[in-house]
Amino acid sequence: MNSYNSILVLESPWEDNKIESFSSWPFISEFGKIYNIKTFYKMFYDLESLKHWINIYNKESKDDKKLLYIASHGENGRINGLKKSINVASIVDVLRYCKNIQFIHFSTCLTGNYDNLEYIMDVCKHIRFASGYSNVVDWIDSGAFDLMFLQKLLYWNKAKDFNSDLEFGSLIEFMHVLGFQGIFRKKFSKKLIYFPGDFEES
Repeated sequence: MNSYNSILVLESPWEDNKIESFSSWPFISEFGKIYNIKTFYKMFYDLESLKHWINIYNKESKDDKKLLYIASHGENGRINGLKKSINVASIVDVLRYCKNIQFIHFSTCLTGNYDNLEYIMDVCKHIRFASGYSNVVDWIDSGAFDLMFLQKLLYWNKAKDFNSDLEFGSLIEFMHVLGFQGIFRKKFSKKLIYFPGDFEES
C-alpha cells in the first residue's frame, strides 16, 4: 500500500505582470498518471482562497491519503499569493483542523526550513511528513527534484529502513545543493526523523 494516493497542487501565479504563464501542474499531473495517483489542481491568490481549497480538499474522499503540494514564490518563511504574502502560522491554523491531510510539501523558496517544518509537525499531530526548500532555488531544479523525492516517498509505508530501502542516500547531495529539508513523523511513535541530517548520521 502506497503512503499517499492523492495530491492537490495549490499554485499561486508565478508572474503578475505578464500574460504568458507557466505551471508546476503538468509535472505533477503526469506523475499521477504514471503512479495511479489522484491529482487535483487549484490556484490561490491570498490566504482566503488558500484556506478555501485546503478545506475542500480535506473534506473530499476522506479515505484518501492526501498530500498537499503548495507551489509559489516564497521569501523569509512566507509564501506569496498574487495579492499578498502568507506566513506559515496562517497555514498551520488551517491545517490543524484538516485531519485528512497527512503530507505537505512547499515547492517554494525560503519556506521549508526546519523551524517552519517543526512548527507544522508540533501543532498538527496528524501530519506525518513536511518538507520544502530553505534556499532560493531554481524553478526547474526544484520541480525535477520534487518528482524524484515524491516517487521515493510513495513507498515509505513499505520501507523498514528509510535510508537503504528508499535509497534516500542517492538524493542527499541534491538536498544540500537545493536546500531541501524535511521531517518525517515515525508511525506509532513521537520520534521525528530529519532529513538529510538523520540519514547522514545513520
